Amino acid sequence: MRFDDFACANAGLKQKSPEIDGWFDQISEVSHTVETAQQFGERTFFYFQRFLPLLQWHTERTTQGILENADLQKLQFSVQQVANSAQIFAQEIQNLEKREAAIQKHLDSISKIVDQLQMLTPNAQAVIQDGQQKCNSNLIAKSTTLLGVECNLRCSYLF
Repeated sequence: MRFDDFACANAGLKQKSPEIDGWFDQISEVSHTVETAQQFGERTFFYFQRFLPLLQWHTERTTQGILENADLQKLQFSVQQVANSAQIFAQEIQNLEKREAAIQKHLDSISKIVDQLQMLTPNAQAVIQDGQQKCNSNLIAKSTTLLGVECNLRCSYLF
């Protein structure tokens, strides 16, 4: 026999004669409290058995919903483009460093050539001046000779 049966019987007696009070009332209250605690424990156990899969499913669906968002996909595409641009930019900077080294090499060669030309310039100017002086003296000598020949020719016509 269960305490509930006694409680029901006691409830029936209590309705017939309200002055009856005693152990059966207390048993009914305890039985109800124990039953409530038992239901709470069973429901809690049931919930915690299913809590992890439910949480996992909820997390997966939330993540899927976020990833399916069109704005997020556009953002992801933009981030990929920025990453690609940064990679191309880094490659171009490396190429510029190589080009800079080649340009610096050419500038050094040009600088050496200019230095050599500057060293040759005074010698070239001296050669040019010497050539001009020789040319001038040759011209004077030839013109004197031509004048002398012309004079001789004139004189020979005269006489």
